[in-house]
Amino acid sequence: MNEDATLLASLLDHMPSGLLHLSADGRALRTNPRLGELLGVAPPGQDTPFSAWLDRLEASGRLQRPQGRAALRAPFHGPPGKTRWQLLGGRALELSVQPLPGGARLCLWTEATTDEALEEERARMAHMLENITDSVVLMDAEGRILQNSNNSGSLLGMPDELARAGSTHQEILRFLYRRGDFGFTQEEEVFIAERRAGILAAGRLTFAERMPDGRWAEYNFRPLLNGELLVMVRDVTEMRETLSRLEAERAEREEDRRRADLLLENTRDIVILTGGDGRILESSSRSNTLFGLPPELFAPGAHRRDILRALYRRGDFGFEMSEEQFIQDVRDQLNSLTPFQRTRQMPDGRWAEFNLVTREDGMFVVSVRDVTELQEAQLALEREQEKLRLVVDNMSDGVMLFDSEMHWRMLSRPLMKFLALPEEFYMLGTSMRDVLGWQMRRGDFGPPPEDPEEFGHALNSLIDNLRGPVARSTSARRKRAIGST
Repeated sequence: MNEDATLLASLLDHMPSGLLHLSADGRALRTNPRLGELLGVAPPGQDTPFSAWLDRLEASGRLQRPQGRAALRAPFHGPPGKTRWQLLGGRALELSVQPLPGGARLCLWTEATTDEALEEERARMAHMLENITDSVVLMDAEGRILQNSNNSGSLLGMPDELARAGSTHQEILRFLYRRGDFGFTQEEEVFIAERRAGILAAGRLTFAERMPDGRWAEYNFRPLLNGELLVMVRDVTEMRETLSRLEAERAEREEDRRRADLLLENTRDIVILTGGDGRILESSSRSNTLFGLPPELFAPGAHRRDILRALYRRGDFGFEMSEEQFIQDVRDQLNSLTPFQRTRQMPDGRWAEFNLVTREDGMFVVSVRDVTELQEAQLALEREQEKLRLVVDNMSDGVMLFDSEMHWRMLSRPLMKFLALPEEFYMLGTSMRDVLGWQMRRGDFGPPPEDPEEFGHALNSLIDNLRGPVARSTSARRKRAIGST
């Protein structure tokens, strides 16, 4: 009980209003300090007759009493209500008297807004309503406009007089109906009645509608306790268009994401994308299969450094350098913006082609493809070529093979010795025209023509002869001729 009494006393002491609790016989039971601050006279002490304190207040000269003493004392004896006390100096207090059980009364004095303050408040409100970009309308319970912002009509594309004080909600709905904003599926009066009744029954209501000119308007209806209705309308066209654009962009990103996931899930190659901090952002579904490592090493958020450590510890790169040196060596390669490509055999025997690209934004892309079939075919071809080279080099006759452009594709070692050509001609890809021209100047085919034009014709004829159907026998005769020479 003591705690409750202490709390109550503290609350009364800090009230913004002055308080006086009167007994049924007109004596002061309780007051608070704020009462003296507001009236400029000490509050009555406990059990002090109220009339004596009121006499002292009148004698202080703090009150203006245009209606006399009777008017001043009336609120304390009549029915509950409110009145206004005017103080000298322009201040005013609002007095509220409420009856309590047993005949007691609770009296509260609160500072009232002065006429000057009210005028300033009205001016501020008018300025706000004049410059606000939204449409704001206050209607009474019957739908008649009490106050509105200046652009209420223009925002909805209707005459200004329809949005001015005195006009009605019903007249606005009638105009919008006749303009075709809501179609003509209902009779005009039925539409107006049902539309207004639905708005009033909905309570706090917000919705958006597209107007005939293509703009979007958002309507906000806020009913007040006294039956009045506050209506706020704002142009949300730009916001709706922005939201539509963002939604389209989001859908496009989701579709791109779906396609990317589809590619990553079904590609035979490995694709890994890491951020500038080295953490994996994306990876294809087969990444761990080709590397033969746990899938968690390739999950988003994992670090590529952990993949390198696993490969090193498995012995994929040998142990000539320490683990940290190996990690640093790879990091240095990745820091280069020059694309890096290498083909190497994996521990399980498969061949993989690595393509490493570091982007300028720091992101890193590694693509790995299984080239085992291609590599094995290349190695098989090289083995066959080596066998053919071995056979050709051990033949007693000289053999040369030209492509359609008359460039050497194969040249046997015996023929190289037999023709005694300069070293620079012993390269695959050498033009037969250069070789024959050199031989002609050496005299392998008789004295060469001195005239450049005749020399060119003779060289062309020799080449045409090699291409022709008699090239085989002609070549044989030349071989014998060269040999006898």
